Amino acid sequence: MRIYIQDYNIKNVNTFLTLFNKYNTHIEEYIEVYSPEGIYNINKNNIIKLNYNDKNIITINNYYKNKTLIIDTSIISHETVNQIPFDHIFIALTRYSYNINKNSQIKFILEVDKNINDNIINYYFENIKETEIDINNTDIKEEIIGFLSLLN
Repeated sequence: MRIYIQDYNIKNVNTFLTLFNKYNTHIEEYIEVYSPEGIYNINKNNIIKLNYNDKNIITINNYYKNKTLIIDTSIISHETVNQIPFDHIFIALTRYSYNINKNSQIKFILEVDKNINDNIINYYFENIKETEIDINNTDIKEEIIGFLSLLN
């Protein structure tokens, strides 16, 4: 389950990384592979196929200061495989994970293309436990609003 911020554009990666530096909890470099057979991640010599189970998309307008959230309730499962398909393209990515505090229930994810001047590919909120997120839960709402206020 992922939560996206509608119509928000992070313009400068370096400014973002500096601003969020104290919240950074994990940096991961990996390769994302796209093929007609699916999407794969290669990380530390492991090949993982991402299996998407599409679910509902929920839009919450004006969640905080006119920011609209888009919640993708799809589930992504991971399957270890031994090879990638011959017909593919790939992107080398760096994934930055951010938590507001050590007891955070959610994390903010920033995925950056390492080969194109740190071009931002994707950003979203994700539950640390990889389960559904109740965004009306007081603690989770405070964490999301905390990140959104930093993004202003």
